[in-house]
Amino acid sequence: MVLKTSTMNTGQCDLDEVTTLQIRNGTRAMVEKRVCFDFEIDFSNGGGIQGQGFRLDIEGDDISDDDLARYIVDDMRLLMVGEVRILNKRIIDEPHKRKALEEKGSTA
Repeated sequence: MVLKTSTMNTGQCDLDEVTTLQIRNGTRAMVEKRVCFDFEIDFSNGGGIQGQGFRLDIEGDDISDDDLARYIVDDMRLLMVGEVRILNKRIIDEPHKRKALEEKGSTA
């Protein structure tokens, strides 16, 4: 998998500034982080897919472009991936949309 990045801004992920703390039951808590970005994926056997204003939950305050590219490819279960381009990446304060594995009650 080849990764290329760009910091060009198209405004797809523009949000008003928000604080990093929120009040929950009278207690200040850290706001969960998500990454908002555009991507293009080329397949080694031809074709490709793209996404604009795509959002994913992240742990911590940042995610590298390499890790983000791997996350997309693995999560979408893509095969024969050639080049991955991450564009317009922005970290935002927003509640996570997916439940944590332990909350799902999954059995291994």
